[in-house]
Amino acid sequence: MSFYCNCFFSRDTDKFEFCCIAKLSGPNCSAPKDLFSSCNDLMANLTLYVCIWILGSIALVGNAFVLMWRLKTKSDNKIHSLLLLNLAIADFLMGIYLIIIAGVDVFYRGRYFIYNDTWKHSPLCQFCGFVSTISSEASVFILTIMTVDRYVTIVHPFKHIGLSVRGTYVALFVTWFVAFVLAGVPLTGIDYFKEFYARSGVCLPLQLTSNKPVGWEYSVFLFLGLNFASFMLIFFLYLVMFFKIQKTRQMSGAGSAVASIGSRMVFIVLTDFSCWIPIIIIGIASLLGMEASPTVYAWIAVFVLPLNSALNPILYTISTANFRRKLRGSVRRHSR
Repeated sequence: MSFYCNCFFSRDTDKFEFCCIAKLSGPNCSAPKDLFSSCNDLMANLTLYVCIWILGSIALVGNAFVLMWRLKTKSDNKIHSLLLLNLAIADFLMGIYLIIIAGVDVFYRGRYFIYNDTWKHSPLCQFCGFVSTISSEASVFILTIMTVDRYVTIVHPFKHIGLSVRGTYVALFVTWFVAFVLAGVPLTGIDYFKEFYARSGVCLPLQLTSNKPVGWEYSVFLFLGLNFASFMLIFFLYLVMFFKIQKTRQMSGAGSAVASIGSRMVFIVLTDFSCWIPIIIIGIASLLGMEASPTVYAWIAVFVLPLNSALNPILYTISTANFRRKLRGSVRRHSR
């Protein structure tokens, strides 16, 4: 009964769902605004509700297709194929996360405030936070490995210091192990991580507000520190590769093929930039005490963060000339 009294007489409370109860009984009530949810719905913004279904479906279907394609089709470059296969697995996990959140939103639609606290502390929400963290970190690490390997191949083609098949397996094992540990540490029961995956209804531990709940330093390290360092490394290496290709083009007189590679690199970097830089900028701004609107935070967390997982199948597999060539060959064989 105590929380009813707090809402009815003081009009102030520390949880928005108490105000939802108070409003049903008449008086107004003030509480910290939830970034994603309303009294009725986990996803308060209808556009975001639609987007999470679309992105989740694309990430699931697109990466499932890449997985089946890579497992079924013999590749000319086993190392590259292994990296892309694991990238698809990481991005497929993000699709699973998005579809679960979208499904939970449907399940609680119209009565979410009743179950807000129960949902955020449920094993399924903890699992969602765990899966989304593994997905985002493994994806970033694999993209970094791919970029470093591509850099060595293009900039130092005669040194033979690129990844071997055995080295690729080792790198991938380390990647998944580190991602698993980073995502799993908050589930160990340590008091520091008590609310880590329960900060919001979408179970994301992103540090995007000036509030500094318990565990915020780890969130900054994970999503701002590691990912910013990875992005800057990717950006720098692609920049060096781009200039190397342009120089080779001028010296050899190579035409459209080299230009196409250069354009593709620019597109890949711009895509990574559009996905990660907004998160990094808003995260840094929040640490400096600057606040944006809750709508911006919601779009960043639910739309921008998983966008790469939906785009990577297109960027690294479906849009490549090698894929189109093999697809045409497969179609011809089956049409005979």
